[in-house]
Amino acid sequence: MLERICHLLKIKPPNRELVGVLFVSGSTVPADGAQGYATGCLFLHTDGGEGTALYVNEGSDSSCDFNAVSALTAAQEALLGATAGTVTASKAVVVDANKDVTGYRNVTATGTMQAEQVTSTDDATVAGKATVGEEIQLTAGAAAAAVAMRLGASATEGLEIKVYDETIDLTNAAAVDTSCVIPAGAVILSVQGNLEKAVTGDASGDNLMADIGLGVSGGDEDAYAEFGAMTKNAKADAILDWSVLAAETTVAIFGLQADGDTACTEKFTALAGAVRVRVVYAVPNSLDNAA
Repeated sequence: MLERICHLLKIKPPNRELVGVLFVSGSTVPADGAQGYATGCLFLHTDGGEGTALYVNEGSDSSCDFNAVSALTAAQEALLGATAGTVTASKAVVVDANKDVTGYRNVTATGTMQAEQVTSTDDATVAGKATVGEEIQLTAGAAAAAVAMRLGASATEGLEIKVYDETIDLTNAAAVDTSCVIPAGAVILSVQGNLEKAVTGDASGDNLMADIGLGVSGGDEDAYAEFGAMTKNAKADAILDWSVLAAETTVAIFGLQADGDTACTEKFTALAGAVRVRVVYAVPNSLDNAA
């Protein structure tokens, strides 16, 4: 008889050895710890509403634990409609079978971002990680430098390579500080700059602005690099002597006279987003204490 009923209902016959009921309904959800409900038992809450009409026993037949089963909203279903390995706007991100995802635009981190370095003797792909010479691009937010590489177990141990990268808005001033504050003891590896717009002086002061330098705030105006011109996309690239900084320093943008060395008193004409500056430097930290 049981098999005939199950056949008519298009369901499989239940396990005769199963302890507890599998389906029940009522106006009151069974209290936690009640007996007689098999694990997975469904309870139809006849007095329930949205999100409280269906419960499932996640406990045991000797001690039940009924929890509500809520349906996904349309917005939640849309979030989950993602293609594995591909970033799609307004949807969840799901990695593919290789744990890879492509399509990110900008990724911002307020803490530490770590990238695993891959070492190889040839240009072949290493264990699905990266190829030799593959570029890692990091763009730091204002007033913060991103950790591009760390040799050590923690942020206070070993050696960190940091990258500062910011576009600076010029103001009506003879010098403009960047947000790049390099700590004492750091070693500057390279300084680069690019003019996103043509830079001009405002004809104030000595009216002698003819060049732009990257230097130390309140100090040497071209200590780090000098632009070849004041036109759009003029570059400044420098790999400095690897000397350890004796004191904390802030990188600044200066207006220079034609000799490329003497500061001028003429002010920049204010421009929004005029100079992009990138500084790469190493910060050595003491090794952790011996165990």
